[in-house]
Amino acid sequence: MEFAPTLSLTCMACLHDWPLDAEQVLFTGSETTMLYTVCPSCHIHIPLSTTEVISLVDERS
Repeated sequence: MEFAPTLSLTCMACLHDWPLDAEQVLFTGSETTMLYTVCPSCHIHIPLSTTEVISLVDERS
């Protein structure tokens, strides 16, 4: 079984906890690129820091 690195997140809107996988990281693609994910419970956009995303990617390599 392959190890899938995750980051544990808590939505500040609905307090839902879930493990974030690297495939769930999205970006705006605009001039002010922002990394974010979407809460699986209430579907709001949650900003992610570059440090959080780098830690997920580093664990995968």
